[in-house]
Parts: sequence; structure tokens; C-alpha cells
Amino acid sequence: NPLSLMIVLPRLKPQPSANLGLDWLEEEPWVKDLPERLCSIFHPQTLHDLYSLRLSLMRKQANGGLGAVDQWNRMLALTSLAGPRGGYLLGPSIHPNMPMLPTRYWRPEVPPNCQLPRKQLVECVRLRSEILTATLNLWERRVLEGVLPKAALLTGGADSTPQIAKNSVSLIVTGPPGLKPYDYCRDNWLDCWFVGLDPESVPVSVHAELDTWQQETTGVFVELYRVLTPGGYCVVDVGRLRPRKIRWDEAVLDCALLAGFEAVSLLVNTDHYGKAILERPWVSRKSVFDEVLVLLKPK
Repeated sequence: NPLSLMIVLPRLKPQPSANLGLDWLEEEPWVKDLPERLCSIFHPQTLHDLYSLRLSLMRKQANGGLGAVDQWNRMLALTSLAGPRGGYLLGPSIHPNMPMLPTRYWRPEVPPNCQLPRKQLVECVRLRSEILTATLNLWERRVLEGVLPKAALLTGGADSTPQIAKNSVSLIVTGPPGLKPYDYCRDNWLDCWFVGLDPESVPVSVHAELDTWQQETTGVFVELYRVLTPGGYCVVDVGRLRPRKIRWDEAVLDCALLAGFEAVSLLVNTDHYGKAILERPWVSRKSVFDEVLVLLKPK
């Protein structure tokens, strides 16, 4: 998912004192260029601010690339588009009467019968930046500064990572996708629009049968086995895979054993839904618990 790179990279070099400024408000977006479904979910003034910021970031990226502050602001806006709580541009906890940020720049007039909530883009981004940097101390800053030059952020198929040398990784933490009708374009169209990405160009594997899922997952475990150092561990999160009627711990373990891994343990968080884990495979689909499979590459 190329969106992950845009979210993770700025987190490695946070900008606590960054702000959006006012240069992006000078952009004059063409309303005709907007997808029609955007006009039906955002308040006109909120959409105008969002589109202006998008044009400003894309213009900077085309003219020479985004700096650390611009990447940080893009990440903040990208993660503020929609969410389950308040503080998002599109979400259930929204206050329609929140005033807009007073500026001298023009904004479209709001229809008198508009029922869409009006949200402040600057306020949403500011709150998210404060949340991400509230506990950031000097020691953590130095750690991140040392991590960034060594980090290799890759996007691509997990069954082929030639950028990673053989026997060079000590620990792998991963989680395979489950069997579900996943539609990348439908689930990420808003994020892709904001960053100027064509969702059709992102190849995402979709499986409806367990056999084909295990074939591809086995190929991924073969690649994980290649890059993992002898004696290294591979931790696989299987607790949230769907559908729950499948014994995912056994399905994942079969793939790992074919790749050469050895099973170490199955860790289960029994603080919540501890009884449900003992009643598998008849556990309710609504149950949520942590279940982790620990694998080892033998020496």
C-alpha cells in the first residue's frame, strides 16, 4: 500500500513546531475537477480548504519534492480525513456550528439549506499533530534520528523483497490478510484522491478460497525465511483474521512449516474473551481477542 509510506516516513521525523501556514489558501481550486461524491459528503467550505491544501502539496511535489514539514502536514491531513471519533473531517462526532478559521481568503458561499457539518481543516491537523508529539521527549527524538538513516521503507509484494539481504533480519512482525471481499479502490478512494494516486494502479491480492490463500501465503513465508537470520523469530498476528469459522492458527502454521519454520508457541491474550477462545471454532464473529503465532528459523 503506497499510502503506508506517506504515513510512516513522516512519523520517523516528527515536526512538533510545524504548521500549515497560509500559502495553501492562495490556491483557487476548480470546482469542476472535484469528484461528485466529495461534494455530497463534505461541507463546501471544508472541501474548498481540503482541495486547496491538496493542490498546494501536489504543486510542491511536482516542482522539487516535499520537505519534511510538507510531508508531516500531508500525513496529518491524510490521517484526518475520516475516522470513528471526533477530530476528523469526516466522522460521526461533528459539530455543524463550529466557526471557520478567519482569513482574508475567499471561500465559497454556503447554501442556506446545507445540512453537511462544517469542519476546520487547520484545527483537525493541529489537534492530530499535538496528539502525535505530546509525549515526544528528547531521548525519543535522538532514537528516531538514528533510525531514519538506517530504515528501508519498501512497498511491493511480500513474496519478493530483493532489497533485503539474506539472513539479515532478526525479528519479523507481520499479519496476513484474511478471506474477505476486499476492494482497495472502494476502501481507499478518498485517501488516494487526496495524494493524487490512482487506486487502480495498486495491485492487491484478493482471495475467496483458502487453497489459493495458502499458496500465496506459503510463498510469503518462504521469502520471510530467506531474510530471517538463523535463530530469529517471526511473530504472526492471527487474532483478527476473518472469517472466524476457519482455524487460522492451523492454516498459518501449515504455510510456515512448509517454508521451513518451527513452531514455538501460540500466545493468547485471555484478559478479554478468554472463554470464547476455548470454544473455537464456534466463536462469535463479533469476538475480538489477541492471538499471536510465534515461529522460529532453526539454526
